[in-house]
Amino acid sequence: MDRTKADGVLTQALFLMDRPRLGREIVKDPSKLRDLFVEIMRITCPELNFDADPAGDTQIDISGSASGKMSVQRLHSLLDPNDIADARRKIVTHIIEMAVVVSSLQGDGAAVEGDVIALVRAGEVLRDYEAGLAAQRGPDVDANLIRWEVGGDVHAVVVLDGERGYSYVGQDYLTMMNITEEALREKAVATLKARLGTTPPEFDFSEHGTVMVSGYDNLASSLLVLPEVWQSLREKLDDDLLIHVIDKTELVVVGKGNPASILSVLGLVISGECPSFYPGRLFAFDDDGLVALESEKINEIIESALSTTMAPVRSGPLN
Repeated sequence: MDRTKADGVLTQALFLMDRPRLGREIVKDPSKLRDLFVEIMRITCPELNFDADPAGDTQIDISGSASGKMSVQRLHSLLDPNDIADARRKIVTHIIEMAVVVSSLQGDGAAVEGDVIALVRAGEVLRDYEAGLAAQRGPDVDANLIRWEVGGDVHAVVVLDGERGYSYVGQDYLTMMNITEEALREKAVATLKARLGTTPPEFDFSEHGTVMVSGYDNLASSLLVLPEVWQSLREKLDDDLLIHVIDKTELVVVGKGNPASILSVLGLVISGECPSFYPGRLFAFDDDGLVALESEKINEIIESALSTTMAPVRSGPLN
């Protein structure tokens, strides 16, 4: 939806409210602004049901193939009743954002309100996705996802867990649900923590000192954002950890003080016999928490392990 169409939707919604134009009374009163957006969303997404929530001045109930709530509270805080032209521009931008997020959630079969969870993905993958969204949505909508770097250009990204899979959420979702980015991140991580109790990860300890980590509803790579998991394993092994992500469902862990296992695992990775979800990256967990190791540091670890496992060379004449 471009600005011309969104402006036309606003004019049509005002007409349905018997308003000839956008006035101070709507911009100033959050309940009237909410009622305006009820009409706006009914026009832009007629396949869904939108109704004013009687429990609050700014909330809108959504039902149908997608369900949940949206809010105009943040938008209302940005509007100046003394500058109607600017208020109209901001409302038009908000119409574009809301149409995008509601229709995309509906298309993915996800609920507008539901579990948000953090997935771990490569930064380059997420940037490509954002570039595609930006090209599709145009310059009026912020296409940036809600994400943060775990380390080494590996990112945690917030998604909605819907019936048909995961749906990325972006900046427009923050406005729609009236939540800050920090609060949404915390909520996504809290969901991961809650699943530790319902679908816990599996730890397979080998006699050679390696630990295979899997299970956790096929979300093992997302454990990277939960330091308590790695601290517990660190205490169990009584050693700092090196973590290799095989794929999003499985990781292999070795202790830093186990050079034979380090060489075994990294040798398999380098040879290609063990897949690498994030090529050239290894994670360490120690007193500094989780740290991404790049190629130079990984080579140092290999050299140190080699020097430790090699038998000392005897000098002098043989008897």
